[in-house]
Amino acid sequence: MRGVQTDIEPAAGNTYTIQGFYINNPWPPTPSFYDASLAPPPPHADPDACGSGGDRGAANEYVAYSDWQSTYLTGCDAYGVGHAQFISVCDPRRPPLGTLQVTGRLRLTSGERIISRQEAIDFARRGVEEHDLADDNALEEVMRDVQPTDAHLVHRLDRPDEFYYIVTMTRAEEPLALVRIDGVYGTFQGAQLLSEPRFPLIDRDRALQALRVEAVDLSEHVGRIPIREGAFCFHPQDS
Repeated sequence: MRGVQTDIEPAAGNTYTIQGFYINNPWPPTPSFYDASLAPPPPHADPDACGSGGDRGAANEYVAYSDWQSTYLTGCDAYGVGHAQFISVCDPRRPPLGTLQVTGRLRLTSGERIISRQEAIDFARRGVEEHDLADDNALEEVMRDVQPTDAHLVHRLDRPDEFYYIVTMTRAEEPLALVRIDGVYGTFQGAQLLSEPRFPLIDRDRALQALRVEAVDLSEHVGRIPIREGAFCFHPQDS
């Protein structure tokens, strides 16, 4: 974490709310994240390349506070005590802060249906403005002039009945950033600058073309099967 966005200066005597955090995200992980036998973790130093972009994660990412609470700050039971644990590292030389006012998650729709692609685009534009991402922050150089142009619905596989849109932000038809919007309530979840100007998502036809290159290996007991024209269906959400 390398910065925070608040509604007012969080100085002593003020009551403030957190809008979001600026982070360097080391995702995707090393192969040893899933299987320690594949590779040792990379050595860490100050500074190192973790979260620097490309195949070393996202160099410039903004996470809205509500999404930080539900997706990022989830803790882990490192010592088997039966509940999530957290570590907080702070600088004792900093002056005391004011009172943090925790606000509930903003919901822009009734939640009775998945919002449309156009609604996701509209909410992305609104979220960038409300979180001041185009003015005086680490993302301003890119976010100041970009516009939302396309949205892809994603179904989270790790949580039941949870969806979000990935909205592509472009300037002069060049994709420069991605914005995440809750697929049910329209809540702004965050933004990420692309490490290079390219479209990060492929369309349906290109996905199917990639699948047809070779047979799908199901398992050693089932064997390999080809993806035959007319014998498949395309799920309406990415996942």
